[in-house]
Amino acid sequence: MPGLCRPTIEGGLGFDYRLSMAVPDMWIKLLKEKTDEDWDLGSICFTLTNRRYREKSICYCESHDQALVGDKTLAFWLMDKEMYTNMSDLTPFTPVIDRGLALHKMIR
Repeated sequence: MPGLCRPTIEGGLGFDYRLSMAVPDMWIKLLKEKTDEDWDLGSICFTLTNRRYREKSICYCESHDQALVGDKTLAFWLMDKEMYTNMSDLTPFTPVIDRGLALHKMIR
């Protein structure tokens, strides 16, 4: 969309944020390659706050690009097939579902 990032005084929409694109990749990499106990909180904090001073940014946790290349959503990485059988209000959650929901809320 031409003019999206131009200032409004110049006829643009004034959108002046950057996308924090490293964040969704970090979450997927953590879920694929590390156990919960091996997560490096310093690295997570660095990735979540890595931007230039006073730079406005939009941070997101998953992207449609990941699905386009055949990757799973965060919910599937966290709960996989148990989402289909163990998320009913009529049965107690399993440990996999409890963990998955808790981490999904934290990540978002």
